[in-house]
Amino acid sequence: MIRLGVSLDALLALREVAGGRVPDLLAAVHAVRLGGADYVVLRATAARRPTTERDVRWLVEAGVLPLHLTIEPEAALVAWAIEARPAGVVLAGPATAAGGLDVASRADETAKAVAELGAAGVPVAVATDADEQALVAAMGAGAEAALVRTVRFAAAATEDARVDAHGKLVRACATARALGMRVRAGGGLDEPGVERVAALSDVEAVEVGRALVARAAFDGLARATEAFARRARRVPAEGEAAPAEDAT
Repeated sequence: MIRLGVSLDALLALREVAGGRVPDLLAAVHAVRLGGADYVVLRATAARRPTTERDVRWLVEAGVLPLHLTIEPEAALVAWAIEARPAGVVLAGPATAAGGLDVASRADETAKAVAELGAAGVPVAVATDADEQALVAAMGAGAEAALVRTVRFAAAATEDARVDAHGKLVRACATARALGMRVRAGGGLDEPGVERVAALSDVEAVEVGRALVARAAFDGLARATEAFARRARRVPAEGEAAPAEDAT
């Protein structure tokens, strides 16, 4: 069954703006677990904001859901991740970048981070664009898993552009599997986008964030997560017909 990862970065951004301790991060993790999430994702930066060391420690110690940290392959962040012992780490580009990590320009740094995290027993994925060369570079750095970024597919302005981006995703995910990497996918996905990406045979997990949190503003986190999980697993809601198979 497809796994669903939920990024809670949008909630932490809201907490940062408010300058307090709400929304409560641990309560949010409990809510998305009730909705059917398999793991949660947080972006960690050298500034320790908006994700703090206490956030990471609490979620790891609470063990409500596995925590995956997204970090740049910088020595200080890698050391923090090793000490924090999350369920996994994703090596990515800067938080402001929509695409994946530019492994080619950071090859030595990425390979060193992959090796150190692997030696410490922390599973590592590398965030890449839906691009064969990027995936080959990630594999060359020692990555055993790829997080294929879906932002271009999610942001496509026309159906033709969306079909083209979807085709690139299909080929990229197949390439990653052929290179021996496990495949996750995510970035900017709404509910229909989650459904289409989760239907790809080479994808084992799909990750969502802002769109889920936006829906939660109306429905609550548990119900919003349930809706996205149902889409990802192609389970019809009560009274709905089962979704048609994607022929792409």
